[in-house]
Amino acid sequence: PAPVSFDLLGRNLRRGVLSGRAQLHRVALGADAGAQRVLRYYPAMPGNSTMYPAQKWEERVAFHPAKRQRMFDGAVDVQCEEDTLS
Repeated sequence: PAPVSFDLLGRNLRRGVLSGRAQLHRVALGADAGAQRVLRYYPAMPGNSTMYPAQKWEERVAFHPAKRQRMFDGAVDVQCEEDTLS
């Protein structure tokens, strides 16, 4: 459900072999279909976006202090619905 990643995935699918054969759904996968979740999206490090921001905040000490602030700045909470894979 991360906005930039979702948009990039959509563009890549439209340009690739799956164009017209795949559907995108802006949902989070989990065990509780229909539950509302909040994704903490970090634009400077989208791969570290998480539904557990407190845990990610505790891990911030792993980053160099000079880069830490820039990496966590601009975080956005994204509301999304949870769905199951099957």
